[in-house]
Amino acid sequence: MNNGRRPTVRDVAREAGVSPATVSNVLNYPDRVKPAKLSAVQDAIRKLDYVPSESARHLRSGRSHTIGLLLLDAWNPSFGDMARGVEDVLTDDNWTLIIGNSDRSVEREKTYLSVFEERQVAGIIFVPKDASKFTNGNVLVSPVPVVAMDATFPQDAIPSVSIDDVAGGESAMQHLLDLGHRDIVFIGDPAEADPIQDRLDGIKRAINSGDADVNFEVVKSPLSIEGGVQAAESLLKRKELPTAIIAAIDLIALGAIQKFQNVGVKIPEQLSICGYDDMSFSSRLAPPLTTVHRPHYEMGRVAAQLLTAVINDPDSQTASERLVPSLSIRSSTRTPGSRN
Repeated sequence: MNNGRRPTVRDVAREAGVSPATVSNVLNYPDRVKPAKLSAVQDAIRKLDYVPSESARHLRSGRSHTIGLLLLDAWNPSFGDMARGVEDVLTDDNWTLIIGNSDRSVEREKTYLSVFEERQVAGIIFVPKDASKFTNGNVLVSPVPVVAMDATFPQDAIPSVSIDDVAGGESAMQHLLDLGHRDIVFIGDPAEADPIQDRLDGIKRAINSGDADVNFEVVKSPLSIEGGVQAAESLLKRKELPTAIIAAIDLIALGAIQKFQNVGVKIPEQLSICGYDDMSFSSRLAPPLTTVHRPHYEMGRVAAQLLTAVINDPDSQTASERLVPSLSIRSSTRTPGSRN
């Protein structure tokens, strides 16, 4: 097209020498079209660079084939793993995926969710910063099916896939206690996300279930590499370092390790560090990072399966699922050593 206008079905039909109805059949029911006409239409589509209108498909079929995915922090590799799990399931089922990033902002979350609804998506998968848009007490108020990841709701008001982070936090702390550590710091901000608070609850449960005296402290930090650097800097100003650190996420652990090593603190000889998430880089750090493995990819797959099941059968009873984390013990933790 030379006038800047997007080609239409009629343009394709004119180029191929067929009726618009034949073009529509090629787009939606190609098995019904004779080979010669099918080839002519396909050639015309390529020549004109025609892109079918998704909204027009909605009108014809009465159903969108697009899913909205809203992530809490798209730059965090863990959320990337969730997205891959979602995408792999939806691609296999020929769904189209639109991805948004709330960046831990309630306002951006509301904006993206409104955009998804305006696009008339068939369903939404989201990692919530604020679930209030979707629930009124225990009642789902979204106009389309919704599945949440990394969150739980009373009485399954919204089907969800979550991870038992209380158990994960408990396993990380118990590992350090078993090694003999009694002066331990948790780096992270529980106010940033419910799973972070769950990890802290699990850590405290491990401490309270034991009979040893433990000096434990929370150092609040952004959930980022820079947050780990800042927390390490604050700890280095103290007279003594703790013997061990549990980072709320591996990115914090990475930043802390870099800072400590830059000033000569030996890990794990002088300071043990345990992360949380088991991101792809964690086993490649020097030293390789002990961390709690969260099955992010599997969480994405299960969420997509739950959502498509609800879309295909709105009357089905879909139960939420809770996945179990595991501890990956590597070289960044050991028995307490010299503080000098």
